[in-house]
Amino acid sequence: MSEFVPSALSIGLLSSLYFYPYVFVQIPVGVFSDIAGALRTVVGFTLMSVIGCTLFAIAHDFYALLIARALIGIGVAGTFAPPLR
Repeated sequence: MSEFVPSALSIGLLSSLYFYPYVFVQIPVGVFSDIAGALRTVVGFTLMSVIGCTLFAIAHDFYALLIARALIGIGVAGTFAPPLR
C-alpha cells in the first residue's frame, strides 16, 4: 500500500482483474480440456498462474500488478473444472 499508493478505484480494479478473466476463460478451458486432456490443461494453467504470481511479487508499477493479477485469474480458471471432468 505504501509503495503504490492506490486509490479505492485502483484497489477495486485490481481485485476485479482476478474474477473477470476467470469468467471469460471458462469456456475455452472446457474446450482445451476436451482437446488436450485434463492433466495437460491443469499443468499449463497452473504454470500460467505461477508466472502471474511471480510477476505480481516483483512488480514495480501498478500496471504490472494489473497484468499479473489478470494472469493469475486466467491461470486459476483452468485448475478447477478439468479435474472434475
